[in-house]
Amino acid sequence: MTIKKRPLRQYRLILSCLVLSFIAWFVMKISKDYTQVYEFELVFFDSTEEQNVVDKSDSLLVVEYSAKGIALLPIELLPSTIEVDCRKLYPLKKHLPDHLKISNKDLKQFLVQNYDFPEKVRLLSPKSVNLRIE
Repeated sequence: MTIKKRPLRQYRLILSCLVLSFIAWFVMKISKDYTQVYEFELVFFDSTEEQNVVDKSDSLLVVEYSAKGIALLPIELLPSTIEVDCRKLYPLKKHLPDHLKISNKDLKQFLVQNYDFPEKVRLLSPKSVNLRIE
């Protein structure tokens, strides 16, 4: 009695079909539009160390970002804690006032410039952050 061996060619064909189907599935998944909500903890400080941030109204930043699958990768790789230098927010001010109100627009601009946030990101909350500085 002889045992028939399956040709190696047949296994290569099956393996090739599996690889091609996986690639097709992956391409379809990354081309789909996704909307994701992210939360980041905000830490405010003064880089010159002349003044200290004593109190803040909100320290949790919630953003929403809609994009195709692979475009979400840069924001996924950001750290969960974002350090905000008040001097970089307002570089023209030599001395920060005792009470500082950071608008949603200023915060978004800071994040785009310093943390490579996408321009299309939408900040859900807070609408503004109030800081008390001494």
